[in-house]
Amino acid sequence: LLLLSLIVSLPSLVVLAGGLPFRGMGWTQGTLYNAAFTFAFGALIDGAVVYGTFGALQGRGFDLGGSLATAMRRLLPLVGLGLLAGVGVGLGLVALIAPGLMAATIWYVAAPAIVVEREGVFAALGRSARLTKGDRWRVFAILALIFVAGIFIDRILRGVLVTKAGYVAVSVIIQLVNGLFVAFSSVTRTAVYAQLRQAREGVSVEQIAEVFA
Repeated sequence: LLLLSLIVSLPSLVVLAGGLPFRGMGWTQGTLYNAAFTFAFGALIDGAVVYGTFGALQGRGFDLGGSLATAMRRLLPLVGLGLLAGVGVGLGLVALIAPGLMAATIWYVAAPAIVVEREGVFAALGRSARLTKGDRWRVFAILALIFVAGIFIDRILRGVLVTKAGYVAVSVIIQLVNGLFVAFSSVTRTAVYAQLRQAREGVSVEQIAEVFA
């Protein structure tokens, strides 16, 4: 998980290093490339966590190479999911907040459905909606807990470190800790997906993971 958190933090660390490999571009172009790189990298890591988590749940450990290879094969649907879900949740939050929170809850396990069940973007959203039905308050509570914990950790880190280190050092440490938190959040989502399938379909973790055999 520590190695994965470092990988998750890589795009932000690249930006802190001066935007490499986008140095020399205009500000607008470099910003867009950085954003696209960060977004695609996030989707890749999200998919890798799904595969790696099932390996860990089976006692096989976290296979980083196999995780990244599996995520690469599902990268386009994962990117499409991130774009579509991001727009849907964002619009819901801007409109009345509640619709955005509802969308985030309903679509919470769409990414694992893409990786494990090889669903397309829209099918994965529908699959997540069916799996979370009847358990959405519990899923929302998990989302809320992760969100609040993330804000709390970030504020604590900034408050403690800002008086003891320079800006760059503080930023690097915060990005590394945030990477660990993002990795943990992705592991939690995959575990919730497995639990929902066990409760609704009576399948074990081993049976779910057979698709990776």
